Amino acid sequence: ATPHLYNLEGSPFDDLFKAHPHYPHMKELGHKQLICRALFEGERKIGMLCFVSKQEDFYGEQDVELFNSITNQVNVA
Repeated sequence: ATPHLYNLEGSPFDDLFKAHPHYPHMKELGHKQLICRALFEGERKIGMLCFVSKQEDFYGEQDVELFNSITNQVNVA
């Protein structure tokens, strides 16, 4: 699995985000963008790690690469 960069507004995933139970709370807190990746223990999914920003376009591709490196280390631990 690789990390994904999402904008909470104007995204092709709008319907997916709006269906998430935490979406109203994320909007209330002013979250604009997030990077997420599933975490695994072997083949078993054990959770998700997300970085969230209140600024639009805060994260870029180099941040996705860094996040990927971080989550690779977490998956190994």
